[in-house]
Amino acid sequence: QLKNFKLANFTIQNSNNTAGIDISYCGFFNLENIKISSCDQKGLRIIGSSDYILLNVISTTNTGNGFEFTGNSTDGNYRFTITQCYSLSNTGKGFLFTNSNSSSLKHFNMINCIAESNTGIGIDFNSSVAASFLLGKLTGCTSTNNNADGINVDSASGYLSFVGCVSNSNDGVGSDGFTIAGHNIQLIGCMAESNQGLDYNITSAASDIAMIGNVITPSST
Repeated sequence: QLKNFKLANFTIQNSNNTAGIDISYCGFFNLENIKISSCDQKGLRIIGSSDYILLNVISTTNTGNGFEFTGNSTDGNYRFTITQCYSLSNTGKGFLFTNSNSSSLKHFNMINCIAESNTGIGIDFNSSVAASFLLGKLTGCTSTNNNADGINVDSASGYLSFVGCVSNSNDGVGSDGFTIAGHNIQLIGCMAESNQGLDYNITSAASDIAMIGNVITPSST
């Protein structure tokens, strides 16, 4: 593991590598005040790393996912915080969280982040192993004007809290504000409106869901 480093205060663009910034198996690092733009694949990818902070990182107009966080069975992706990061107009998902082991991605916070005008899902939790315990919290995040669901939690993902999050005006065919198929999910003080599909789609696969103090507008379906 490469440990104890900081990347800050620069722009990277027009990369043709797997990602504009690609970090694998690292720990105890910070990324601050970085713009990743117009890369031919993903913007930022972090695999199997731990104990890190992203602050004010912008990923825009990349031909792939804006941000991608992956845990695998060899090295988990643990204990990280994403603050004031912006995923804009990428040809893919805004933020993707994925794993190949039920405990390989967990203990994270996402604070005041925005996914806007991406081709894919704004914020997507896509676990490949059932009963994944992600143990993550999203606070004050927004997903808007994406051409797919605003925020999606698949049936294998669980133990997630959404506090004060907004999912609105996601306008792809059938795009929902929140699509929740996972387990042990909390929606607290969130708002969904003006999405092309359902504003809140709690599917039949979902279990142990708590919804407290959310806004449902008169025009919601």
